[in-house]
Order: sequence, then C-alpha cells, then structure tokens
Amino acid sequence: MLVGLTNVAGMMAILSAFAIGTTGLVSAIAAMNILIILLYSREFFKETFSRQEILGLIAALAGILILRLSQ
Repeated sequence: MLVGLTNVAGMMAILSAFAIGTTGLVSAIAAMNILIILLYSREFFKETFSRQEILGLIAALAGILILRLSQ
C-alpha cells in the first residue's frame, strides 16, 4: 500500500512539474529515478557502484545541468 501511495504522490508531482516547468528538463529529471534505486540498493543491500554506473550517473547529471543552464 505504501508503494501505491508514493506512486500516486510521485505522479502528482510530475504532473505539476510538467505544468510549470520545461518538458525536456522535467522528463530528464524524472528519468533519474534510477539514482534513487541505486542509493537504496547501496544503503539496504550494501551493494557497491560499478564504474559503469558511476560514469552513467555523472553523464546523466551533467546532461541535466547542461539542459538547465541552456534555458
């Protein structure tokens, strides 16, 4: 039930963000949900980040920063 409630809250937040923000930037940030999954797996399952995951996260964050600065 908690998962469903957080999903509803997340969808409401995304719809609000689309209403007031730039679609490309909101979409890029929404796609970063993998960051939350990786942080949870590191915290709860004590997994380590691979070099590929770290490089991917850096590239994604750099892309979001470039999108934000270009507007």
